[in-house]
Amino acid sequence: VSLFRGGENGIFYIKDGQPAGHFKPALPDGKPMFIVSIAIDAKNNILWAGDNEQGLYKINYKITGNNITHSVAKRIHTGEGLTDGHIRSLFLDSKAVLWCGTRFGGVFQIWEEQGKLHVQNLTEKAQLSCARVTDIREENDDAIWLATCGGVYRYQRHTGEWQAFTAANGLMDSEIFTTYVLPATKTCWALSTSGVTAL
Repeated sequence: VSLFRGGENGIFYIKDGQPAGHFKPALPDGKPMFIVSIAIDAKNNILWAGDNEQGLYKINYKITGNNITHSVAKRIHTGEGLTDGHIRSLFLDSKAVLWCGTRFGGVFQIWEEQGKLHVQNLTEKAQLSCARVTDIREENDDAIWLATCGGVYRYQRHTGEWQAFTAANGLMDSEIFTTYVLPATKTCWALSTSGVTAL
């Protein structure tokens, strides 16, 4: 079992419960990244890292034993389609689409096609009442759930429709920090300061 964890001290590769590697990717000004969220594309050896203020980074990596080599391949910021570089959540879904939640700009879909990067802002379509997206989860390959400071939002793939859950229609509190989706029952558990709500 292996996983990656990130923070202000870079990215740690953990294997069988023990730290097995560490690297500190740098920002364009040479300062180390302050990584608040990570999404892994293990099939293509790509790590997506969200910085606290400086946007999203595509990092190519290679693991040889306990040694990790990496290179920053691309930076995605306001010049590439994001409206906010304060990344708060990332999720690579079953369709190989990267979902990116920000502090002030809402939620974005990001994908590559024939070497070209596409960035789509879904904030207006989702009608988010609060632009801070703190967590993103997938319900099988049917739906995407977003946790925000204004409730929980569910995106239904085959219809393209969004459904909002707030304190007005079921949540204990509209400011949600994280969620857990149980695919078997299509249940979403939403955590707030007031407790946990099952949707």
